[in-house]
Amino acid sequence: MTDNIPENVNNSPKTLYRFRGVNKLTFDEMLNRYLFFSLPSNFNDPFEFFFDRSCIPSVAQELAGQIVETEKLTLTKEQFLIMKNKWETELIDFFDVKKNTLYAKGVCCFSGKNNNALQWSHYADGHKGICIEYDVSRFEGKIHKAIYSETPTKIHLLNGEIDTTRLLRDFICTKRSEWSYENEFRIINGEGSKRLHLGRDAIVAVYFGLKTPQDEANAIARAVLTNNKNARWYWMRTEGDTWNLTCKEVSFSPEPE
Repeated sequence: MTDNIPENVNNSPKTLYRFRGVNKLTFDEMLNRYLFFSLPSNFNDPFEFFFDRSCIPSVAQELAGQIVETEKLTLTKEQFLIMKNKWETELIDFFDVKKNTLYAKGVCCFSGKNNNALQWSHYADGHKGICIEYDVSRFEGKIHKAIYSETPTKIHLLNGEIDTTRLLRDFICTKRSEWSYENEFRIINGEGSKRLHLGRDAIVAVYFGLKTPQDEANAIARAVLTNNKNARWYWMRTEGDTWNLTCKEVSFSPEPE
């Protein structure tokens, strides 16, 4: 079903970033060349894949009104109410079916930037972890850019019918506006709780945090070099006397264990 949802980016990015702590799962992903696609129910934001049901009565009223106008029907108030209520039931059933289908999908989240201090703090173990740059141009699944909004997803009509494409796209992509600092992209692919196996050159570069220990950086480099000898290496740095983060490319030849 999600194959019918177009990417909502004009030009899909070639590379995207993931912030990670240095742990067994991170090493396993690198050594065995895969990404894990989580179920939406496991996300850290309970408002993910959230739908505003309060719009259903007004949409049902509009749909019923359009049918009366198009078919030139003459209905009593009671008959119109029956039609409206029928539409409400159908809209709820429609949404629940789509929601259950999407909830079974696998989602992998990325960022469009590597220098956000909050993401380094939240997702890379307080700057002691890493940020991995992936070549996503050959990944399976379409890339969707997060939509940041003050309100949950609503139903919209297009030419008198439910705009299904927009509804499903917004449902997948919409997040509360507080999350906009993440500049998030996500890939929807197959079933949830599954792995997507990657090519040897999928990891383009690794960025080490301000506090990443040297021995853990060595271990990460050894894991990546097992599959890709062309990966690039960067250390994050503060930019002068500012709070900005920048990075410096380095030659990295980790000592053998």
